[in-house]
Amino acid sequence: MHGALLGTESDAAELLGELVDRAGTDPVSAYARQLSFPETRRFWAELPVGNEPAGHGPTVPPEQPACLFAKSEFFRRPLPADAVAALVENFVQGRAPGQSRELDFMPWGGAYNRVPPDATAFVHRDELFQLKHSAVVTPDAPAGLKQAAHRWVTRSWA
Repeated sequence: MHGALLGTESDAAELLGELVDRAGTDPVSAYARQLSFPETRRFWAELPVGNEPAGHGPTVPPEQPACLFAKSEFFRRPLPADAVAALVENFVQGRAPGQSRELDFMPWGGAYNRVPPDATAFVHRDELFQLKHSAVVTPDAPAGLKQAAHRWVTRSWA
């Protein structure tokens, strides 16, 4: 899980602690640090590719592209607690071996929202965040595994 928060380092630590408590298991590794905008951009740009742990540089992506299923949408207000609980519960249910899942909460606002919605073709100027639901399997995965990944994305988005 990777994320960004408009708040302090202690805010992030508190929220991550709550997530760990709800997940019922400790993370393999954790990193939380308050960064400037340029530092944040650099951090995101340097995230590893593939299964390489953070801090070891990017790895060569596989020759075959992954089979990706994704849906996303923008939100103008925080999600209700029961919606977040449902997302987390659904995230872990029924994941098949070989399937990778992601919930990507992308902060919005700030400079994105300074441009009026009718000033460009991109109208999402009043949103608070974007939420992307994605699942990845290998291109040669059996049809059933691909269908399960697609069903999970659709269920999570719903």
